[in-house]
Amino acid sequence: MAAKLVFYFDLACPYAYMVSHRVEAAAARCGTTVSYQPVVLGGLYKLSAAPQGKDGSASDAMSAAKVRVVRADLVRSAKRYAVPLVWNKRHPIRTLSALRALTALPDGPERGEAVHALYAAYWVKGANLADVDELAGLLAGVAPGLDVSAAIADPQVKAELTATTESLAALGAFGVPCFGLPGGSFLWGGDMLPHVERALGNTEARLTRCVPAPPQSARVRIPTLQVYVDVLSPFAYLAAQAVGAIAAETGAQVTFIPIFLSGLLKAIGTSMAARPPAKQAYALRAAETWAEWWGVELALPPGFPFSPLLALRALALEPSAFPDVSRAVWADGVDVTMTSELARVLDSAGFAGAQLVAEAASVEAKGALRANTDAAVAAGVCGVPSFTIDHVPSTLTWGQDRLDVVADMLAAASAGIDDPFVTSPL
Repeated sequence: MAAKLVFYFDLACPYAYMVSHRVEAAAARCGTTVSYQPVVLGGLYKLSAAPQGKDGSASDAMSAAKVRVVRADLVRSAKRYAVPLVWNKRHPIRTLSALRALTALPDGPERGEAVHALYAAYWVKGANLADVDELAGLLAGVAPGLDVSAAIADPQVKAELTATTESLAALGAFGVPCFGLPGGSFLWGGDMLPHVERALGNTEARLTRCVPAPPQSARVRIPTLQVYVDVLSPFAYLAAQAVGAIAAETGAQVTFIPIFLSGLLKAIGTSMAARPPAKQAYALRAAETWAEWWGVELALPPGFPFSPLLALRALALEPSAFPDVSRAVWADGVDVTMTSELARVLDSAGFAGAQLVAEAASVEAKGALRANTDAAVAAGVCGVPSFTIDHVPSTLTWGQDRLDVVADMLAAASAGIDDPFVTSPL
């Protein structure tokens, strides 16, 4: 049997809850089983210096724009994977007692059943897992031999939960869901589950598609995909390389909208510097993982982070050049802060490089970039790449790791059917 699929979680994380509905099927496709490893999310936040609110919730430290996007993404994900989700009005609930109770159970089927029972209690039934009597009642049916009160107070259980949390943090983790990989590394986020499958030997692992692309004869309209981008982002580069093939499946058109990411983040009340160091360090590894998935080159460009303004102002005048310019930065290491290099890249891609670079200093170019950024703020964008279809607000999606979602929405739009995953407030 292959190595177990190691799943690190905290019951208070809705994204880990989503993964709990998919992880056993993923393990089965790899010919293995799941090792459920409880960790204290608040402890991970403290160990990684991640920002959190007064009640320990990461969302309390997010900008309002990001909270809206994340909440919409949760609703959309629940619909795509047919996962029941009813927002717990008590969230965030202190889950330490529940995590200790789970830690006291052997790592096997009984713990797995208990995990599912407690997740359903938290994210469907609105239970209060901080109430020990309520917790004991929830576990009585799936772990009848467990003395919940004794487990919560057991020094060995406390030490084991602390050790698991600290060992995950030592790997560089900063949140959940996380997956342990053979060799001692990890991947973070439910979107990484196909990558985990491949690491465990399932070479057939694919991104989830819920809406098949309609054949050309069944297309009733041509949707337009807006992609908000900045050359400073490796994930915007990856999206630009992958989105063409996805759009081609449905005959969709793609419009790139260059924005000044730092300006957008300032406008919505956040900054890239607010990310914990561990998350910043992980970002490049995540980008490299996705680059391998899409079959494109990626390397940290010399001088990163650099000022993207010259390139962005030129791109504001010629947005269709974004895939070429971002590829030059993230695959070839070209310094696009130099006018001669940027002009050369644009020329080689078939654009009037010298003219665009000269015009990048104009009032018109600066105004175009500023207008794009202001429009992104107004549209609710919280980062890049972000996507909308035909500028419809309910289709706003953030992250190149959501290209499977984008593909589904484009397929639905092309076939002339309502968005099957339209979001509504939690």
